[in-house]
Amino acid sequence: MSVDLINSQLNFGSNVTLTTTSQGPTPGLQAGNITVSAPIVKTAATVTGGPVIGTTTLSMQAHNNIVIAPTGSITSTGDPLNVLLQADLDGTAAAVSTVGGGNIHQWRGSFDRGPRLDRNQRADHTMRTGTSAGSVSLQSVANAVNVSHMITGGSFFANGFTGVSIGAPVTTLGGGSVQLFSSTGPVTVAAAINGGFFSANAGGTSTLNLAAPVYQHGRHTHLRRYSD
Repeated sequence: MSVDLINSQLNFGSNVTLTTTSQGPTPGLQAGNITVSAPIVKTAATVTGGPVIGTTTLSMQAHNNIVIAPTGSITSTGDPLNVLLQADLDGTAAAVSTVGGGNIHQWRGSFDRGPRLDRNQRADHTMRTGTSAGSVSLQSVANAVNVSHMITGGSFFANGFTGVSIGAPVTTLGGGSVQLFSSTGPVTVAAAINGGFFSANAGGTSTLNLAAPVYQHGRHTHLRRYSD
């Protein structure tokens, strides 16, 4: 599916799902990656007297890796956009996956991942009817989730089977929750988190390493670093 078609469907108010799953006589067995190499942008916003766009969802489901290249991004400056990225759905752990490794930004309901949120904040939003921010969910079924750029949005959830690593600030607009979880690996927070409710759970005997401050509703929360 071309990026232009994805953008037009999101702006039309439709949900979009990208998958590597085959639909032939043996569905679900086709391995493959999903790479975003050009900007995916939802710009349509509901205005008074105009068509209702509303909240939409962009889902990516890959049997292997999901890669957002330096030339790619996921952005919404219009009505809310939920983003769901799921990698390693074949469960083989054949490759080390970075889920959501590029730029994603959100403004209110939209999600844009990247360090320059102020550019989106300058956009006129006085006519928008949507006030709730979209959610961002990153999952790796067989490997780790590594966040290497800023994440912003209504809420943020990361679930990495072998670990979760936060390497850049995570900010949730409107004080949305931040939840980090790993079934078998460590959870490391190496950059500041600023949001509402916060929870982190490292699986098994792995370490929960909080090496950066966590702010809940603008106030610093003192969390103890520990190992299970």
